[in-house]
Amino acid sequence: MTPSEAIWRRWPRALLLVEAGRVTLASDSALRLFGRSLEGERAADLFDDEGLDTWLQLCAGSSAPIPRRARRRGTEDVQRLDGWRVGPGPAVLLELRPQAQASERIAELDRRIATLSATHRKLRRQATELETQNARLRDFVTMLGHELRNPLVGIATAFDLLEGEGDETKARALEVGTRQLGHVRRLIDDLLDLRRVEQGELSIRKAPCDVGAVVRRAVEPMATTFAERGIELTVQLPEAPLVIEGDETRLLQALTHLIRNALQHCGPGGHVTVEAATRGDEVRLSVADDGEGFAPELGERLFEPFHQAPQALDRSRGGIGAGLTLARRLVELHGGALEAESPGPGQGATFRVRLPWRRPSQAPAATSPDELPPLSILVVDDQVDAVELLRMMLERDGHTVREAYDGNGALSAVADALPDVVLLDIGLPDLDGFEVARRLRARHGDQLLVVALSGYGSAEDKARGREAGFDHHLVKPVRGKELRAELARLWAARA
Repeated sequence: MTPSEAIWRRWPRALLLVEAGRVTLASDSALRLFGRSLEGERAADLFDDEGLDTWLQLCAGSSAPIPRRARRRGTEDVQRLDGWRVGPGPAVLLELRPQAQASERIAELDRRIATLSATHRKLRRQATELETQNARLRDFVTMLGHELRNPLVGIATAFDLLEGEGDETKARALEVGTRQLGHVRRLIDDLLDLRRVEQGELSIRKAPCDVGAVVRRAVEPMATTFAERGIELTVQLPEAPLVIEGDETRLLQALTHLIRNALQHCGPGGHVTVEAATRGDEVRLSVADDGEGFAPELGERLFEPFHQAPQALDRSRGGIGAGLTLARRLVELHGGALEAESPGPGQGATFRVRLPWRRPSQAPAATSPDELPPLSILVVDDQVDAVELLRMMLERDGHTVREAYDGNGALSAVADALPDVVLLDIGLPDLDGFEVARRLRARHGDQLLVVALSGYGSAEDKARGREAGFDHHLVKPVRGKELRAELARLWAARA
C-alpha cells in the first residue's frame, strides 16, 4: 500500500472513488458505513436514487464539488454526497457525510430527550415525596385521633359519674362540659371519617330507615341553640314515612352537618327550613337559609376538604372545614348527590340532597336494648385514670370490675378468674390488644366476650380485630349510654 493510498484509507469521512460508474477504491470509513467491501459495485446501486447516474456524469465534468442528498439503500439514513472530477480521466471522487439538516434534527431530538428525561426524573422525585408526605399525613391524622381520644375517655366517664348530682353548679358544669366534649369528639370523628372516605376505607351498612326520623333526630339536639340565637327553624315532612335503604347513622351525620352549616351562617332573625319529599324515584332533602350565601360560581369549592369561608379572628363559627366535604362523600356512598346553590352573597343558600328511593320489603324495626344483668368485667388499659373512672361507672351499674394495665396482666387476670366481659385496649405497652385477644380465644374459646375499646378505629384496625377474635370494636371516647347499650346487645345475642 502506497503512502497516498494509506492516507486515503484512513480518511475520517467515507470516500469512494468511482470510475465508469463503479467503485474502484473505498476508505475504511466507507467500508464501516456500508458494512462490506464495495469495490466493483455500481455506485448508483448503493443509494435509493434513480437520478444518481446523471449526477455522477455532471460531477465527472466539474472540478468543484457538486452537493447532493441520497438515502443509502435499505436504510432511512440520508447522506450528503459531494462529487467532483479527479485526475485526467472520468474518475469521480465521492465524499459522504451525514445530511446537515438531519444532524441538526437529531441533535434537537437528543436535547429534547435529555430535557424530558430530566423532567421525568424530577416528577418521579416529586411524586415519591408527595406519596411520602401523604403517608405521613395519613399516619399523623390517625395518631392525632388516637392521642386526642385517650384524655377524652376520662372526661367522658367523669361526666357520666356526675349525672344525678343535685348541686346546681355541678349540673351546669356537666351541661357545658358535655356540650364541649361532644364538639371535640365531632371534630375528631369528622377528621378521621374524612380520611377514611378519601382512602376508600369507610363503608356503609344499608338497612330500611325512615328519612323523616333521621331529620327529626338531626334537628332535635340543635333546636335549643336555634332558639337561643333567635333563628327560626322550620321542618316540613310528609305524613307518610319516607323509607329508603340507607345507613341511618351516616345519613344522620351528613344531615347534621348541613343543618349545623345553616345555623353557623345565619344570623339573629334569620330562617332555616329543612324539608323532605319524594320526586319520581328519588327522596329529596333540602336545607335552606336566608343567611350569608355565596357567589354562585363558588358552589363546588364549598365541598373541597378544609375549605372555609373567611372568619374573624374570634372564629365564632368554629369548625375545620371538613363537614360539607364529609356530608357529600357520605351521600355519594348512598348513590346520591349533594349540591349547593345561592343567588349571591347575603341572599342565603340551599343545600339539596338526592337519594335513590327504593321501597324496602319491611319497615325499620325499633330497637331497645335489653337490660344488662350484673356482670364480671375486666378492664384492660394503660391509661390509669381512664381505667379508674370506667371501673367506678361500671361498679355503680352493679358490675364486678377488675383492672389490668398491660397484656400479660390481662392474661394473668383471666387465668385467675374467668370474667364475663373483657374491655380491651389495643395500644398496650407489652403485648398489643390483638395478640391478647388471640391468646384469650386460644385458651378460653367463646366462654367470654372480648370487646375492643381503643383509639385505633380504622377499617383495617377493625378487620384485624375480627381476625384476632374481638366480638366488637368500640372507638374511644365512648359515653356510658353507648357502652351500656352495646354490652346489653352483645350479651343478649350470646343468650
